[in-house]
Amino acid sequence: MQDLLKKIEAAAAARLEFSPNAAPAEKLARYKNFLKVESHRLKMEHRAGAGGREICQGRAAILDALLRHLWESAKQNLSAQAQKEFPNMALVAIGGYGRAELNPHSDIDFMFLHDGQVAAGKPLPYLAKLIDGVLYPLWDIGLKVGYSVRDLEDCVKVANTDMLSKTSLIESRLIVGDAGLFAKYQKAVVGKCVVGYEDKYIAARLEDQSTRRSKHGNS
Repeated sequence: MQDLLKKIEAAAAARLEFSPNAAPAEKLARYKNFLKVESHRLKMEHRAGAGGREICQGRAAILDALLRHLWESAKQNLSAQAQKEFPNMALVAIGGYGRAELNPHSDIDFMFLHDGQVAAGKPLPYLAKLIDGVLYPLWDIGLKVGYSVRDLEDCVKVANTDMLSKTSLIESRLIVGDAGLFAKYQKAVVGKCVVGYEDKYIAARLEDQSTRRSKHGNS
């Protein structure tokens, strides 16, 4: 598995580096090519005997590499002052993607975690520009994306309101960005959403699993 991940990282480093004057169309074409070539690599690995879990982890690694590049590229497109004062922010994989269990045609779900860069319910300009710089290329190459923009307080509120959201946040993973902010987020989710809620959460999970099995004929 480690050999496969190293190959993916090496391919990303080789294919996703652009000159400062690269046109958006050139970048988009290379993003598409990167996904096409690496998806083919996974197909060949599977035909050669790689297990389903390994392929799912490989797919997650491909998207990780692409998202890290898009994040850094979007940051570089901010003004010099905005780059200098770049705040505590992180891009966080959640749910199945957070577990690094991503089927080839699954949606990718992630969260823009910030430290209060929102005013009147809307992201501040540089945060909005960063978000657009990550999302638009993903949409343009045809990926199905589920995303949210939250601070620590939002995460705690959502987790304690909806069981499925809590599960997604518990199963999260840092893709790129501020590791310190991500550590605070993990501490907040565990301390305010897990500890003291164990019995209620487990009961809700068991009920959800039972409902899903019944819906699909107990298969």
